[in-house]
Amino acid sequence: MRQISLIISILGLSILSLLLIFSTPKEVNSLSDFFMLENNQKVHISGKVTSEFKNQDSSSFVIDKKFNLLVSPPQNSSLINKTISAIGKISIYNNKTTIKVISLKIP
Repeated sequence: MRQISLIISILGLSILSLLLIFSTPKEVNSLSDFFMLENNQKVHISGKVTSEFKNQDSSSFVIDKKFNLLVSPPQNSSLINKTISAIGKISIYNNKTTIKVISLKIP
């Protein structure tokens, strides 16, 4: 009986992890799209970096003067005035919405 429960649990967790990994991120094009998203939702965003802030643990970018991105570990080179594409998760803390970047591409 325990073996069956273990097998079913492992199978269920495997299915959930596959759904999470292969889920398509939602495209964010405007501020209204951005603020309608929920916490921990996977998103795709692209645009031109307008400002950049770095510290020891992470880099923070503002895309198109609208969207805040948080990249950890910090980027070595400056991305100001470069177009980037990022996939990340929405993070809401103290009524501030940011995107924690999972993958970053510089075309």
